[in-house]
Amino acid sequence: EFALSDHFAKGGVFLEDLSRGVTQRIVDGGSYSFDAKRGDSGARFRLSYDEEWVESAEVSVLVGTVGKRIVITNNSEHACQANVYTTDGKLLIRLDVKPGSKSMTEPLIDGAYVVSLQSPATSSNVRKVVVN
Repeated sequence: EFALSDHFAKGGVFLEDLSRGVTQRIVDGGSYSFDAKRGDSGARFRLSYDEEWVESAEVSVLVGTVGKRIVITNNSEHACQANVYTTDGKLLIRLDVKPGSKSMTEPLIDGAYVVSLQSPATSSNVRKVVVN
């Protein structure tokens, strides 16, 4: 679990998983899970801070993976819909994610997926996710 210093109250702190290509904003009480394999790089993560960053509805919906599941975390004040597609455009799953909650898919096979997010605050936002 993360606990941020008051020095970071303004702006945003981000954890980038270079192996999976996922960037997640770090918030108090938040967590990030990952699987490590023998031979993985010791330089897998990058921690960054952006003092000018301001939270918007677009970045307050986080997409990541836990195990073989895609997880959508909605930290915004608006409900959002997440559509998960294969890379050839086939719709696999449609999830409705309430404000302040998270939803996850059933376990998926290894591969790349496209997650399209829609909410009243953002017209459309597309994220690429790798499950392995």
